[in-house]
Amino acid sequence: MAEYFAGGHLRFVNGEWRDDNGNAIEIYRVRHGRWLPQVVLGEKAWDCSECKTLGSPHWKWCPVCGAKMDLEGE
Repeated sequence: MAEYFAGGHLRFVNGEWRDDNGNAIEIYRVRHGRWLPQVVLGEKAWDCSECKTLGSPHWKWCPVCGAKMDLEGE
């Protein structure tokens, strides 16, 4: 199960980021995207703007690339 770091201090020790308690944590860059409307076989569908995977406009994250769907429309 993933653990999340929310505040405190970070230190880079022996090639790993560590929190105040000395626990190793992982840091990832968050990708941001939006669901783009498409028509697939005559039906309305939605593509991730980052990886073009089909999804739902109700999903807050892309299940494939992990992009956070928080960008506004064009």
